[in-house]
Amino acid sequence: YQTFMLNQGRTIEFWAKNHQSALHWQNLRVGFSVAQPSEYQGTGSQPGTICGIDISNETSGDYIRYFVNSEQHNEDYNPAVDDDVWHKYKVVINVNGTVSFYKDDSHKYTSTSTIDFGTYNNQPLVIDGRSYNHYQLVDDVSVY
Repeated sequence: YQTFMLNQGRTIEFWAKNHQSALHWQNLRVGFSVAQPSEYQGTGSQPGTICGIDISNETSGDYIRYFVNSEQHNEDYNPAVDDDVWHKYKVVINVNGTVSFYKDDSHKYTSTSTIDFGTYNNQPLVIDGRSYNHYQLVDDVSVY
C-alpha cells in the first residue's frame, strides 16, 4: 500500500459510474484510511476512512455522502441523473485540515471539522465497494 502525507494538502480525483439496483449492500467508497498498511486484514473487513466519498445507491432513498471524521453531508442519489453516467469526484484536503468535496467540478461541501494531522498524516488510499448484479465502476484515480 502506498501512503500519502495528508498535511501537505492532498487531492483524490476519480471518475465513478454506478447503477442503482434497489438491492441491499451496494456502495462505492473512495478516501483515506484511518488504518496503517500493517493493519489491513484482507478481504474479511474493510478499513475505516478518515475522509472521502461514499456513493450508496441501493434504493431510491440513498445518497452520495461526503464525510470527514463523523461529520457528513448527504446528497440524494438521483437515478435519473446519476445512473449509468460517468461523474468526476474530487476530495481536497486543505492545509488547515478541512476537506472540500466536488462532483463534476461543482463544489458540494467543505467540512467544518478538521483532520488531526498529528494522528492521521501518512495514510493509505482506500477504494472499496460492493454490488450485486449491478456495477460500481471507478476509473482514473489520481492522488496529488
